[in-house]
Amino acid sequence: MDASTACCTCTEPLERVTHPVPVEWDADNMIKHFPSQQRRIESFCIDGLGLSRKEGLRLVTALFNSRKTVTHFYCWRAFKRTEGPLLVDTGHLAGSGLYKDRVPRKQDWFTAIGCLDALTTLSMNYAYLATPDGDLLIAFSKKIGLHWHWLQLLCLPEEIPKITDPGDGVGGYAIPDLAWMEAKLWAPCLKVQFVFVGIPEHEKHTKFLTKHTPVHSFVMSTDIDLQFRQPWYLGCTMKMIWTWYPKTLVYIYLQLWHHREIFDTELKKLFPLVPKLRVFEFVGEIRRIETLCAMCGQIRDEECKVNYLSFQLQYPIADQRGREEWKSDIDGLINCFRDTFKEMNVKFEGDVYVQ
Repeated sequence: MDASTACCTCTEPLERVTHPVPVEWDADNMIKHFPSQQRRIESFCIDGLGLSRKEGLRLVTALFNSRKTVTHFYCWRAFKRTEGPLLVDTGHLAGSGLYKDRVPRKQDWFTAIGCLDALTTLSMNYAYLATPDGDLLIAFSKKIGLHWHWLQLLCLPEEIPKITDPGDGVGGYAIPDLAWMEAKLWAPCLKVQFVFVGIPEHEKHTKFLTKHTPVHSFVMSTDIDLQFRQPWYLGCTMKMIWTWYPKTLVYIYLQLWHHREIFDTELKKLFPLVPKLRVFEFVGEIRRIETLCAMCGQIRDEECKVNYLSFQLQYPIADQRGREEWKSDIDGLINCFRDTFKEMNVKFEGDVYVQ
């Protein structure tokens, strides 16, 4: 994705520039023509731009004139792989000249974002926030305070704490549980949304999550693992979720492309054990129709408070029934509950894929 995909939402029309705007802007042109001239920007997005650290900091710093109005800042995958915002190249070359010494500069990143006085939503890679003692999270909590409502964290395979080498440029650190506890004191309204992309293993989930993280949303999207090198232990992740976050978790989205583990038992237990849950979306295989029936029955019998249920079901590879028979059974179950859920004002969506 190039720099032309950056966007912002303003409370007034963009000011007209005096020079023609290039079709594709680089970071320098964006800084020159775009945010620094605006004083009423509300939302700013640099997702996926692959910037250098200096380019990213210059763009964020250019929002200074809109510091009283910017409420949403998005920067998922904003930086190049070796250009994490917590590190900076000093230009010092040693030995063969292939190694560049890097010095941590947390203060630069904190200052750039910390000046946004009206910020309510901060969306970034987990690695852009994680430090060994969690001091950056705590600093943001103190600075933003009561009006910090949302923190959306993107978790990537190349940035796993305690596995990735911090010297590579981004990732490698985990935010300690004590830091989350202190952050919650300074920002009591904070709700955290975790998005795991390509990380299906329970062991790796535990490197990002801690018991006292105020997790509001858990989103996981997996790849198809044709080699199935090791078990994912998805059931353990479900157990961790309902044990640690029963009072905070509101949204779960699972996109599991032809996963090879059976965790129907955990799905049947999930709803009653997470009483705050309102939205559950699932893409993938559920092996037994009894599992779907039990989950729908829990909503019908008001054993939980889920009011939005979405299934996009793939035909189970190991199922002994024919595809059409399986599809007919699922369609019958969906039709059985549809009218009841409509009366209860529960939104219910279900699709099946038999390819």
